[in-house]
Amino acid sequence: MNPKQIIEKAHQLVGENEYGPAQELLLEAVGKYPEDIDLNAETGIILCYGQKEFEAVDFLVKCDVAERQSLLANLLRDYFYCRNLLAQKVNVIDDKGAAKAAIVAKYSTGKPENIGIKLSASLIVKNEEKHLDRCLASIKDIVDEIVVVDTGSTDSTIEIAEKYGAKIGHFEWCDDFGAARNASLELCTGNWVLWIDADEALDPESFGQMREAVMRPQFGGYFMKIINFMEKGQDANTYVHTAVRLFRNIPEIRFTGRIHEQIIGSFKDHGYVPATLTKGVLHHFGYQHETMVEKNKLERTINMLKKEVAECPQEPFHWFNLANAYSVAMMPADAEQSARKCVEIIDGEAPYGPATFQILCSSLTALERAGEALYFCNKAIEKGYDTVLNEFEKAHACLNLKNYDEGLVAINRCMEMEWPIALTGDFGIKTYKGHILRGQILCDMDRFEESEADINYALSVHPGFPMALFAKAVLCERLERYDEAFDSYLACADAPGMWACKKMAGRVATKQERHLDAMLIFQQAFEERPTEMECWHGWAQACLSMKDLQSFAYACETIGEERIPSADFLVNWGRALAEQQDLDGALAKFGAAISRAPENANAYFNCGDLLYQMGHFQEAAEIYQLGLQREPANADAWFVLGNCFAQLNIPAGAKTSYTQALVIAPEHSGAKHNLEVVAEAA
Repeated sequence: MNPKQIIEKAHQLVGENEYGPAQELLLEAVGKYPEDIDLNAETGIILCYGQKEFEAVDFLVKCDVAERQSLLANLLRDYFYCRNLLAQKVNVIDDKGAAKAAIVAKYSTGKPENIGIKLSASLIVKNEEKHLDRCLASIKDIVDEIVVVDTGSTDSTIEIAEKYGAKIGHFEWCDDFGAARNASLELCTGNWVLWIDADEALDPESFGQMREAVMRPQFGGYFMKIINFMEKGQDANTYVHTAVRLFRNIPEIRFTGRIHEQIIGSFKDHGYVPATLTKGVLHHFGYQHETMVEKNKLERTINMLKKEVAECPQEPFHWFNLANAYSVAMMPADAEQSARKCVEIIDGEAPYGPATFQILCSSLTALERAGEALYFCNKAIEKGYDTVLNEFEKAHACLNLKNYDEGLVAINRCMEMEWPIALTGDFGIKTYKGHILRGQILCDMDRFEESEADINYALSVHPGFPMALFAKAVLCERLERYDEAFDSYLACADAPGMWACKKMAGRVATKQERHLDAMLIFQQAFEERPTEMECWHGWAQACLSMKDLQSFAYACETIGEERIPSADFLVNWGRALAEQQDLDGALAKFGAAISRAPENANAYFNCGDLLYQMGHFQEAAEIYQLGLQREPANADAWFVLGNCFAQLNIPAGAKTSYTQALVIAPEHSGAKHNLEVVAEAA
């Protein structure tokens, strides 16, 4: 390519936000064509956007009369002007900067306009007394002005803001975060604005880069990392994303969006270039469970986002935010539908694309549609989203599909991959969740020692994390370490989404023949979820194993006759009632068992036994004969039938019945004795 073609290619790359490749292309080209003034000008400009202004000055002096020399000169003029302001502010002598500025002055025209380094913090608040002090303390040493717009506080929020010398504004709430934030911007007098929320805090490690950032008005603003702490007192459980939080205070840059409002849209509309503060970090505490519940954040967020997608159904960002809210609320069916809509209309440049595919795949796996999840994992790669998130969900789907070899490859790759600064998603995957998933896969591959190492590591990072405890319980059960399995299942059973662990704890107790524990756990589980018949079955079986027919009868009454799963349970219910002397109730249950399963001989025999005990010998004999038609090889049944005939004074019938009992069981002592008695009487 000739210089003109190279410049055109560089402009194309810049238009695609590919500043790094554009810089590499121009630096290589200017090495080949060092005398080309236009190449020198373009290289200097791209170096300004690469934050290499000192190097850019060297190209400025080589591009005299180039078409874009004045643009380069003015970019450098503004930078060194702001650099000098910062030097004065922090009281340092910047000889190197002054020398370069003197060179730039020979080529630049005019004076800097509407630029500077004054920094305003912009907040909107309502009843933030629990958080605001932490927030303002974190920024007081870096900002020059604090602007707090209140939307209706009734606590001490305003007093706290005034303690930090904040400028106070008021905004009548209208369910529109973007409008409220724009109202706050109207009060800001700084050249730059730091957008921060009351439940956030600025990491002090950000200060150095932020001071450098405000020297560069060639950028419209800067992306910063937001670390969302999802759990109080647990730093490992975080969700990270990036957003433009530091930006120039100019009229064209304003917020859009009723909720999950953004500033970046203004950049695209007016041609402003964003950069990234690699060490710029905000800590966000508002997603912790206590705060979400206290402020009813989740329900409010979902309702507002539903309005957004209704008004702008072709805006993928709204669908992503709605899918994410549903995912946090553990509503996988709704999350899947919203994420699916988002991936249908998303473009390949969207920074939230990988997270959207993760929500879609995770929701599908939760809905027991792991095959579809794996399909969309592959679609994500086609879209260019080959990320940590995608490999994690691929491994997750493979675990559910029992495709362990492929799942192990995926999770190993996930753990080896770097987390790019701009990637939005659950950073817990890298700190401990990836180890849990790998431990689960290894457990199912019978690689127990490796599995336990991963799971124990996860528990060391996040002690008490429910999914890690669950994985530990499954592993211990497989290894027949039942006490550990039982304790681990119960330790995580009350966590959201982990209710089934109660059933598993009951199952382990049953294996250990700890019938009382099993009975209590299954009973509690069933009372919490009366549709879970597996829990009722475990409860009932534990009662029967302990021969606690009174508790068994209570269990049966709890669900009612129509839900009793089998005739055998009806028979046992009848026996339990008989033991409590509810003979009519017992007969009714035996009769129900016979109606439910007419071929069940045991139902007839139990009914016959009770009729015999009640002195209804004729009815008992009839029922026993019906039972023997179904199970003719039952010696005890023939014996009782013989007793019925004896009580009815039918010796021939009694003799025949006892004789048949002895044919089946020659050592049947009762039949022998009673046959002798009948014979003597004859």
